[in-house]
Amino acid sequence: MLKLLSTAILLVGFTSSAWGQTGESRGEFFAGYSLLRTDVETDDFSNPLTTNDEPFKNLNGFNVAATGYFTERVGITADFSAHFKSESLDTGVEGKARTFNFLGGPQVRFTNSTRVTPFVRALAGVQNNRLRVNGLTNATGGAITDFEDSQTDFALALGGGLDVRVSPRVAIRVFQIDYNPTFQRERDVTFAGMTARVDGSRTDNVRFSVGIVFK
Repeated sequence: MLKLLSTAILLVGFTSSAWGQTGESRGEFFAGYSLLRTDVETDDFSNPLTTNDEPFKNLNGFNVAATGYFTERVGITADFSAHFKSESLDTGVEGKARTFNFLGGPQVRFTNSTRVTPFVRALAGVQNNRLRVNGLTNATGGAITDFEDSQTDFALALGGGLDVRVSPRVAIRVFQIDYNPTFQRERDVTFAGMTARVDGSRTDNVRFSVGIVFK
Protein backbone atom coordinates (compact mmCIF):
# COMPACT_ATOMS: atom_id res chain seq x y z
CA MET A 1 0.00 0.00 0.00
CA LEU A 2 2.94 2.37 0.54
CA LYS A 3 3.97 1.73 -3.08
CA LEU A 4 0.40 2.48 -4.16
CA LEU A 5 0.46 5.78 -2.26
CA SER A 6 3.78 6.78 -3.86
CA THR A 7 2.54 5.82 -7.33
CA ALA A 8 -0.64 7.85 -6.90
CA ILE A 9 1.31 10.92 -5.78
CA LEU A 10 3.54 10.66 -8.88
CA LEU A 11 0.44 10.21 -11.04
CA VAL A 12 -1.10 13.33 -9.53
CA GLY A 13 1.97 15.40 -10.34
CA PHE A 14 2.22 14.12 -13.90
CA THR A 15 -1.44 14.47 -14.80
CA SER A 16 -1.73 17.91 -13.23
CA SER A 17 1.14 19.26 -15.35
CA ALA A 18 -0.04 17.49 -18.48
CA TRP A 19 -3.69 18.50 -18.37
CA GLY A 20 -3.71 21.47 -16.00
CA GLN A 21 -4.49 23.93 -18.81
CA THR A 22 -7.47 22.00 -20.19
CA GLY A 23 -9.97 22.78 -17.44
CA GLU A 24 -10.69 20.66 -14.39
CA SER A 25 -7.50 19.39 -12.77
CA ARG A 26 -6.66 15.72 -13.35
CA GLY A 27 -4.91 15.35 -10.02
CA GLU A 28 -5.43 16.44 -6.43
CA PHE A 29 -3.88 16.07 -3.00
CA PHE A 30 -5.84 16.22 0.27
CA ALA A 31 -4.48 16.81 3.77
CA GLY A 32 -6.38 17.50 6.95
CA TYR A 33 -7.56 16.66 10.45
CA SER A 34 -9.30 13.35 11.03
CA LEU A 35 -11.36 11.77 13.82
CA LEU A 36 -11.74 8.00 14.01
CA ARG A 37 -14.64 6.62 16.04
CA THR A 38 -13.61 3.06 16.74
CA ASP A 39 -15.48 -0.06 17.72
CA VAL A 40 -12.76 -2.09 19.47
CA GLU A 41 -13.72 -5.02 21.68
CA THR A 42 -10.50 -5.00 23.76
CA ASP A 43 -10.80 -1.33 24.64
CA ASP A 44 -10.43 -1.61 28.41
CA PHE A 45 -6.65 -1.33 28.60
CA SER A 46 -6.63 -1.98 32.34
CA ASN A 47 -7.27 -5.59 31.30
CA PRO A 48 -6.51 -6.05 27.58
CA LEU A 49 -8.19 -9.47 27.46
CA THR A 50 -11.62 -8.29 28.58
CA THR A 51 -14.36 -6.27 26.92
CA ASN A 52 -15.35 -2.79 28.06
CA ASP A 53 -19.01 -1.78 28.34
CA GLU A 54 -18.12 1.29 26.25
CA PRO A 55 -16.38 -0.08 23.14
CA PHE A 56 -16.46 3.17 21.15
CA LYS A 57 -13.54 5.55 21.53
CA ASN A 58 -12.56 8.68 19.62
CA LEU A 59 -9.02 8.84 18.23
CA ASN A 60 -7.62 12.09 16.83
CA GLY A 61 -5.19 12.22 13.94
CA PHE A 62 -4.69 13.18 10.32
CA ASN A 63 -5.64 11.99 6.83
CA VAL A 64 -3.80 12.49 3.54
CA ALA A 65 -4.79 11.24 0.09
CA ALA A 66 -3.61 11.59 -3.51
CA THR A 67 -5.98 11.09 -6.44
CA GLY A 68 -5.17 10.84 -10.15
CA TYR A 69 -8.16 11.17 -12.51
CA PHE A 70 -8.29 9.21 -15.77
CA THR A 71 -11.37 11.14 -16.87
CA GLU A 72 -12.91 14.36 -15.61
CA ARG A 73 -14.79 12.43 -12.93
CA VAL A 74 -13.24 8.96 -12.37
CA GLY A 75 -9.90 8.46 -10.65
CA ILE A 76 -7.80 6.28 -8.37
CA THR A 77 -7.10 7.33 -4.77
CA ALA A 78 -4.28 6.31 -2.43
CA ASP A 79 -5.20 7.14 1.17
CA PHE A 80 -3.28 7.12 4.45
CA SER A 81 -4.51 8.07 7.92
CA ALA A 82 -3.06 7.87 11.42
CA HIS A 83 -5.01 8.22 14.67
CA PHE A 84 -3.84 8.29 18.28
CA LYS A 85 -5.30 7.90 21.77
CA SER A 86 -3.66 8.09 25.20
CA GLU A 87 -5.39 7.51 28.52
CA SER A 88 -4.37 7.36 32.18
CA LEU A 89 -6.23 5.68 35.04
CA ASP A 90 -6.23 6.80 38.67
CA THR A 91 -4.29 3.60 39.46
CA GLY A 92 -1.31 4.88 37.44
CA VAL A 93 -1.94 2.62 34.47
CA GLU A 94 -1.24 4.36 31.15
CA GLY A 95 -2.34 3.19 27.73
CA LYS A 96 -1.56 4.30 24.18
CA ALA A 97 -3.47 3.22 21.08
CA ARG A 98 -2.48 3.93 17.49
CA THR A 99 -4.39 3.10 14.32
CA PHE A 100 -3.01 3.37 10.78
CA ASN A 101 -4.98 2.92 7.54
CA PHE A 102 -3.29 2.17 4.19
CA LEU A 103 -6.02 2.20 1.54
CA GLY A 104 -6.54 2.60 -2.19
CA GLY A 105 -9.32 2.40 -4.77
CA PRO A 106 -11.63 4.25 -7.17
CA GLN A 107 -13.04 7.72 -6.50
CA VAL A 108 -15.75 9.52 -8.46
CA ARG A 109 -16.31 13.27 -8.27
CA PHE A 110 -19.42 15.00 -9.60
CA THR A 111 -18.08 18.14 -11.26
CA ASN A 112 -20.56 20.87 -12.19
CA SER A 113 -20.80 24.60 -12.89
CA THR A 114 -20.84 25.54 -9.18
CA ARG A 115 -18.02 25.73 -6.63
CA VAL A 116 -19.35 22.64 -4.84
CA THR A 117 -18.06 19.19 -5.84
CA PRO A 118 -19.41 16.08 -4.08
CA PHE A 119 -17.51 12.80 -4.39
CA VAL A 120 -17.79 9.14 -3.44
CA ARG A 121 -15.21 6.38 -3.22
CA ALA A 122 -14.64 2.73 -2.30
CA LEU A 123 -11.19 1.99 -0.87
CA ALA A 124 -9.61 -1.25 0.33
CA GLY A 125 -6.34 -2.10 2.06
CA VAL A 126 -5.09 -2.81 5.56
CA GLN A 127 -5.41 -1.30 9.02
CA ASN A 128 -2.69 -1.64 11.65
CA ASN A 129 -3.71 -1.31 15.31
CA ARG A 130 -1.13 -0.94 18.09
CA LEU A 131 -1.79 -0.97 21.83
CA ARG A 132 0.70 -0.42 24.65
CA VAL A 133 -0.14 -0.46 28.37
CA ASN A 134 2.30 0.50 31.13
CA GLY A 135 2.03 0.20 34.91
CA LEU A 136 -0.07 -2.94 35.17
CA THR A 137 -0.01 -4.92 38.44
CA ASN A 138 -1.27 -8.38 39.33
CA ALA A 139 -3.87 -9.28 41.96
CA THR A 140 -1.30 -9.19 44.80
CA GLY A 141 0.05 -5.78 43.82
CA GLY A 142 3.25 -7.10 42.27
CA ALA A 143 4.47 -5.64 38.99
CA ILE A 144 3.95 -7.66 35.82
CA THR A 145 5.19 -7.25 32.26
CA ASP A 146 3.74 -4.30 30.38
CA PHE A 147 1.33 -5.26 27.64
CA GLU A 148 2.07 -4.48 23.98
CA ASP A 149 0.25 -5.69 20.87
CA SER A 150 0.24 -4.97 17.13
CA GLN A 151 -2.25 -6.35 14.64
CA THR A 152 -2.73 -5.80 10.88
CA ASP A 153 -5.99 -6.75 9.16
CA PHE A 154 -7.96 -6.18 5.97
CA ALA A 155 -9.95 -2.93 6.00
CA LEU A 156 -12.29 -0.85 3.83
CA ALA A 157 -13.25 2.80 3.58
CA LEU A 158 -16.63 3.35 1.93
CA GLY A 159 -17.90 6.91 1.81
CA GLY A 160 -17.53 10.33 0.29
CA GLY A 161 -17.61 14.02 0.98
CA LEU A 162 -17.97 17.55 -0.29
CA ASP A 163 -15.34 19.99 -1.61
CA VAL A 164 -15.92 23.74 -1.99
CA ARG A 165 -13.58 25.52 -4.43
CA VAL A 166 -12.01 28.76 -3.16
CA SER A 167 -9.58 29.24 -6.09
CA PRO A 168 -8.74 27.41 -9.34
CA ARG A 169 -6.21 25.21 -7.51
CA VAL A 170 -7.48 25.10 -3.91
CA ALA A 171 -10.65 23.74 -2.32
CA ILE A 172 -11.90 23.22 1.22
CA ARG A 173 -13.04 19.70 2.06
CA VAL A 174 -16.01 20.66 4.20
CA PHE A 175 -16.52 17.06 5.26
CA GLN A 176 -15.48 13.52 4.42
CA ILE A 177 -17.15 10.52 6.02
CA ASP A 178 -15.97 6.93 5.59
CA TYR A 179 -17.38 3.72 6.97
CA ASN A 180 -14.09 2.06 7.94
CA PRO A 181 -14.72 -1.59 8.89
CA THR A 182 -11.81 -3.81 9.88
CA PHE A 183 -11.97 -7.59 9.58
CA GLN A 184 -9.85 -8.89 12.45
CA ARG A 185 -8.35 -12.36 12.23
CA GLU A 186 -8.66 -15.04 14.91
CA ARG A 187 -5.42 -15.14 16.88
CA ASP A 188 -3.71 -15.80 20.23
CA VAL A 189 -2.87 -12.95 22.60
CA THR A 190 -0.42 -13.38 25.48
CA PHE A 191 -0.80 -11.25 28.61
CA ALA A 192 0.83 -11.72 32.04
CA GLY A 193 1.97 -15.20 31.11
CA MET A 194 -1.51 -16.25 30.01
CA THR A 195 -2.58 -16.89 26.43
CA ALA A 196 -6.12 -16.27 25.30
CA ARG A 197 -7.74 -17.01 21.96
CA VAL A 198 -9.33 -13.91 20.42
CA ASP A 199 -12.08 -14.74 17.92
CA GLY A 200 -12.17 -13.13 14.51
CA SER A 201 -14.58 -10.22 14.27
CA ARG A 202 -15.52 -7.09 12.37
CA THR A 203 -15.03 -3.69 13.96
CA ASP A 204 -17.38 -1.03 12.60
CA ASN A 205 -15.32 2.16 12.63
CA VAL A 206 -16.31 5.55 11.21
CA ARG A 207 -13.77 8.15 10.03
CA PHE A 208 -14.51 11.88 9.78
CA SER A 209 -12.05 14.21 7.99
CA VAL A 210 -11.82 17.89 7.01
CA GLY A 211 -9.02 19.81 5.35
CA ILE A 212 -7.61 21.36 2.19
CA VAL A 213 -7.47 20.00 -1.36
CA PHE A 214 -4.70 21.11 -3.72
CA LYS A 215 -5.26 20.61 -7.45
